[in-house]
Amino acid sequence: MQKKLNNLSNHIILVGFGRVGELATEELFERNLEFVIIDKEIPEELKTLKNVISIEGDATDDSVLSLANIEEAKSLIVATADASTNLFIVLSARELNKNIFIISRSDNSLLEKKLIKAGANRTINPFSAGGQKMANIAIDPQIMDFIDSNLGTKDGDYLKIEQFELSDNNDWHGKTLKELDIRQKSGVTIIGIIRDNYTNLNPFGDFELRSKDQIEQLVQKTN
Repeated sequence: MQKKLNNLSNHIILVGFGRVGELATEELFERNLEFVIIDKEIPEELKTLKNVISIEGDATDDSVLSLANIEEAKSLIVATADASTNLFIVLSARELNKNIFIISRSDNSLLEKKLIKAGANRTINPFSAGGQKMANIAIDPQIMDFIDSNLGTKDGDYLKIEQFELSDNNDWHGKTLKELDIRQKSGVTIIGIIRDNYTNLNPFGDFELRSKDQIEQLVQKTN
């Protein structure tokens, strides 16, 4: 386990495996991303899963965050139910990694201001957004900012981001988005294409796809 932790980089750290944290975990696990769960009490069934890395400890302790290799992490989701704990973790995390993207749970507007001042990039009220959105922001903040600004959902529906990479022999290679007419044929919307670590948001129809492109598509699902 220690070897796995030491080798992690550009990963996601999730603090708090309550109801909100569990939803975020499901999303991260489904996307097959590298992440670490930190909680004072890790459920036994979670410890036995081979693809899940978990640390049983207090994330307000800097040594526990360092154990999760926070210095090399991409994003941090702080999802505990205790407001003061979340605030303390955000402060500590920002000191340990100046560049990490921090999303913190915030149950009220007064706390939001304090969390932002402490170093959080975004705050989420779980009663309105849920752990799933927190995970999506951690994966790609630019895409979620675009969704928040431009798209809405119907009652009972939610938006889910799915990402996949074009293989060398993919039929989409060399074709434009207009030629593929993906939205008309499948109902999904291409909202971003990542190429050479650059995200092309809301690409035009004449955008030509290449192998190794990472496609970000938006799918509307019904609860």
